[in-house]
Amino acid sequence: MSTLASALPLLATKNVLCGVTGSTIQFFCDLTRDYGPTSTKKSVIIASSCGNRPIGTTGAHIVLNVFFAKETKPQLDEDTLAPLRTREVFGLYCYRSVVGEKILCIEVDFNDVGTKKVGKGRGTVLATSRGCRPLGNTGIYCSFNCLRSLGAPSNLSELSSVFQPSTHPVGEKVDLGNGFIMNVESSTQITIVYECGRDEMCDTVRLRPYLLNGVINLNMCIRCGVKRNAACENESSKKRTLLLSNSSVFAKPSLTARNAKARYTVTPGVNTERIRLEVRFDPTYIHYNGGWNEPIIVSNTGGWVTLEDGVMFTFCAHRSPVSLASDTVVDAVREVLGGFSPEELAYLRFKEVYRKVFEKVGTANAEEDDMKEEVRLAIISHFHRRAF
Repeated sequence: MSTLASALPLLATKNVLCGVTGSTIQFFCDLTRDYGPTSTKKSVIIASSCGNRPIGTTGAHIVLNVFFAKETKPQLDEDTLAPLRTREVFGLYCYRSVVGEKILCIEVDFNDVGTKKVGKGRGTVLATSRGCRPLGNTGIYCSFNCLRSLGAPSNLSELSSVFQPSTHPVGEKVDLGNGFIMNVESSTQITIVYECGRDEMCDTVRLRPYLLNGVINLNMCIRCGVKRNAACENESSKKRTLLLSNSSVFAKPSLTARNAKARYTVTPGVNTERIRLEVRFDPTYIHYNGGWNEPIIVSNTGGWVTLEDGVMFTFCAHRSPVSLASDTVVDAVREVLGGFSPEELAYLRFKEVYRKVFEKVGTANAEEDDMKEEVRLAIISHFHRRAF
């Protein structure tokens, strides 16, 4: 039975809705949507999870991509869709069907999932389409994977948590698992802390997939026992600064870091030393450095940073541009800017665009301040898409 009527958007994705009934989760994609070309310019995006997308607190995450070749046009007439309306197995442990008018449904029952290990044992495949598979004769292809990372909790019964917000009040400490703690110190300052005994450290420790405030993906990894050759060491030394052990001051971890400061301390213990790594960033910061559909950087360390001999770490926080601007705002911006020539756009002021967009959307004055950032990002995406 389809849960389309009660489905909600999966945060930080493009055109992906999610519905839950008991142990079954369903993902819906509108096959008529067009999110522009992929980074390779060979395909056009219909729907995407925009990388690994955690499913609430279940410990699982999905990777979903629906697209068609740029030189083709999808065939979505009823005769073509009719064979797809029957629910069928789609790879391993997942099902595919078309519901409603032209809505793709991918379904996984968490009471019946796989246990195959992948990535040298670093994860488990729960369900998969087994590569890119065509959707009948529509000309559309779909790739789907549902996985659980090594060490992630197996809370597959907590499917309803997919709809719970990941916002936290100032002063809250959040256990992110695997030894990582997040301290929300203010609305513009968050610190991720990792602490353990030296003899407890694994070869690789990763932060589990986490979506902060519903839009910011947090990624952090610490590696021990790393052997680097002289060439790599010389190259990395050109762009990094040294994090001093036992310093009370947060420092920029590398010359290429953005909106990130770190502190590394080693304290003697009874039986072993304890190490503590802290990374601090402002979640409201945005650095736009890519194409219109590229992730937007919130914070990063500028690559791997060496803490001491054989110990390195990297941190990145980014958000999807689609999650920052609703379809209503994107459409309004397209209508407003589409009526101007490139010459007129060169002299157009942001204030004038804001006013026209707010008129299109019909926003109350009290809501305009909250929407300005959303409109700004939609404007940036529009210009990149038109290649101005």
